[in-house]
Amino acid sequence: MSLRRLLIAGSALGLLFAGQAAAQERVLASPDGRLSIVFNQQADGTPVYSVRREGQTIIAPSRLTLDLDIGGELGRGMVVTGDDARQGRDTYDLIGKASRIDHAWREMSVELSEAPAAGRPTRRMQLVFRAYDDGVALRYIVPTDGGLETVGLKAENTQFAFPTDYTCWGLNLGRFNSAHEGEFDPIAASRIRDHNAYDAPLVCETAPGGPAFALAEADLRDYPALYLAGRGDGEAGVQAKLAPHPDAPTL
Repeated sequence: MSLRRLLIAGSALGLLFAGQAAAQERVLASPDGRLSIVFNQQADGTPVYSVRREGQTIIAPSRLTLDLDIGGELGRGMVVTGDDARQGRDTYDLIGKASRIDHAWREMSVELSEAPAAGRPTRRMQLVFRAYDDGVALRYIVPTDGGLETVGLKAENTQFAFPTDYTCWGLNLGRFNSAHEGEFDPIAASRIRDHNAYDAPLVCETAPGGPAFALAEADLRDYPALYLAGRGDGEAGVQAKLAPHPDAPTL
């Protein structure tokens, strides 16, 4: 199972490792160096990421976990067992404003594993981060080993924490069975509630006249569509909210 979430913001491969003070921190820079994704872990092992643009924090540290139907939450209490980096280019033809797209990117993969415990398989997870000059992306990969052949997903806990109260524009559908049509209304990020269901993309402005970005998704594989809701903890930002399976409402 894998998916990709996108954050689109207006020599070495770009993978940097912090010193002893923050041994888990890994930094991936875009080809032009203006955007960066920072991977770290909280004290309990929960993976978090943040996004910076020219040194300014656009996305504050945000957790990355999944709630599975077997074994519960995947992410908390995990340890990093490896990492890798690569780079490449995406090229494809379009009909519209530009006839051809040519985007260079850099990528960082982080392998995580649960500590062995008696009576249950050791689950693993891979987090893949990619940085372009005009945006960043992340993907979960849950390997089919470790006793997992199929994965039932109860919730995706991807957060997009905002360092300040951004002004956003979005379509709050409020339900999962809709035509995905309506007005994109302005709203302060702090007023987006956890019972809302905003369609993607959600567009947010970091400051009046300042950089803006859109939260979207792409390259889904056997995965429900993304909606966005408030974090539910009183802080600014949004988190992933997935449509339930029509035949199994808890998944």
